[in-house]
Amino acid sequence: MHLSSVTLDWLVERATAILEVSPLDPEWRPRELACGPGVEPFQHAERKVRVAGVLRAPAGIQAGQELVWTSFCGLSLRLHLDYHLRGISRHVAVEQYAPSVPLPVDPAASRILFLERRAFVRFEPGRDRLTKEIDAHAAVCLGAEEACERRAEIAALAGSSPAPGSLGARGVGIVVGVVGKDGDGELGTRAGDRLGERIRGLFPGEPALSWTLLGMPCNSSKGRD
Repeated sequence: MHLSSVTLDWLVERATAILEVSPLDPEWRPRELACGPGVEPFQHAERKVRVAGVLRAPAGIQAGQELVWTSFCGLSLRLHLDYHLRGISRHVAVEQYAPSVPLPVDPAASRILFLERRAFVRFEPGRDRLTKEIDAHAAVCLGAEEACERRAEIAALAGSSPAPGSLGARGVGIVVGVVGKDGDGELGTRAGDRLGERIRGLFPGEPALSWTLLGMPCNSSKGRD
């Protein structure tokens, strides 16, 4: 993995939600996504946070609300499957942000997060079943946090930069795990159109959706507290 540094301006341009939050969980809670018999589960994690202030957010997010902050990443899942199912090891460039002001040592202290909404949906064609297993907010890159001391500066940047949704960018980035599909790529036109309609039905009222297909041999996921 090659780390590529990004700027505060980049975070503001990328994030669909910029929130001041107070973590409710003292630590990340581990989660697993099952990847089929004989394949190591995909590890990710999540924390619950309470929104203390909104610098930018889509409709429906407001101060006082609880959200799930996830580490789930579709690219990481793809790399995991490539390695364990196909024996392919890839080196990729990953964006990383380094806060200019030290973040609080206390894990429960408030901070500003730069977020985007991510989801994982499992499609089982043999059972004609579509299941939403992950739907949460994730940092737009590694380290996409800032100290609350920079709130005024970030608010000014957010106010002068159009939200990604207003530019036609995705509102929810969805990974669709297609059970029994060998590799990635598209389904046939009719099957793809029908799947698209069903995916939209899982996210009612969401005007901007984008999804990618990922071949998977698995049938279920599980979490642990």
